[in-house]
Amino acid sequence: MDFLTISPERGYYDNEILNSSGNLYRVKASTPKWKYFSWIKIKIRLLMLYINILRGNKYQALHVHGTGGTGLLFLFIGKLYRVNVRIIHNHGIPESYKPTLLNSIVRYIKKLSTDIISTHKLGCSKKICEFYFGKNCFNDSRTAVIRNGIDLEKFSNVYKKGYVKTKYSIPEEKYNFIHVGRFSKEKNQIFLIRMFAELCKLRSDVHLTIIGYGLLEKEIKEEIHIKGIDRNISFLPQDSFIPEVMSAMNFFVLPSLNEGLGIVLIEAQAMGLPCFVSSAVPNEADLGMCMYYPLNKGEKYWANVINESIDKKSYKSSIDNKKLSMFDIRSTASIMAKIYCEET
Repeated sequence: MDFLTISPERGYYDNEILNSSGNLYRVKASTPKWKYFSWIKIKIRLLMLYINILRGNKYQALHVHGTGGTGLLFLFIGKLYRVNVRIIHNHGIPESYKPTLLNSIVRYIKKLSTDIISTHKLGCSKKICEFYFGKNCFNDSRTAVIRNGIDLEKFSNVYKKGYVKTKYSIPEEKYNFIHVGRFSKEKNQIFLIRMFAELCKLRSDVHLTIIGYGLLEKEIKEEIHIKGIDRNISFLPQDSFIPEVMSAMNFFVLPSLNEGLGIVLIEAQAMGLPCFVSSAVPNEADLGMCMYYPLNKGEKYWANVINESIDKKSYKSSIDNKKLSMFDIRSTASIMAKIYCEET
């Protein structure tokens, strides 16, 4: 299996790809002064490399992630080069997307293009499929939900909680909350900080650990300082071993403005964590341990609800193992392998 990507540096899975006899083609991207023109240049280089790869190899399947213009062009060129299986696969809605007339027209054109040039239309949830492929997309046999898989063995809760707390400086004798996500408007960490500040007013036995990275990191840390809860919140590096950290936690919080699915919720529930979740997150991620709340109720409402849940132990604590098994990475890999080998 070969991979083509735009990336400024080595990726997390590079060694695994190369050790599995795969080829990795990378177009390096930077952030120069003339950003727009440089991005066009990068796209042209990517396109030319892609065409050269197709000329020199015979591929059975092409798997494109996202329905941007480049991805659709890749599918079209793949069809010209007689690639048998042509997959478009979506995982989320762009953070900058607004439902304007122009964007609606662009979405419709992309949908028509996808219908013509793809053999499989995949999404990580029903919500994502309907957003990109239309409300009636499931009338088309090419459309399917492919769940983002996780390695369930890593979330088997075999970690020693005392050791993990010491290793990551997680406080003892407190209710420990965790949030994992890119620092962005979409993930809504400012709301999270303000909500946690309200919770700290109600009780002193709570602590929040945040794992992530992104452009809003400085703004998030400034908000923590403004709220005066520096001692109640700690950060861990993005490369921390998530299953191990989660094993020492009591609750997970995800107040996102938008999610394609929320795979981190699957991980949290697999580790046995009750989850306090925004109602903007698809309920397909609920394996029995998610409690959904509207964001428009505000930070104080969330804090009061969480506080009451702790006091009354009214949070959900039982997982549906049958649903969980559907997110096993081995199951997802098996499904994708069958799609790659299909004759269309």
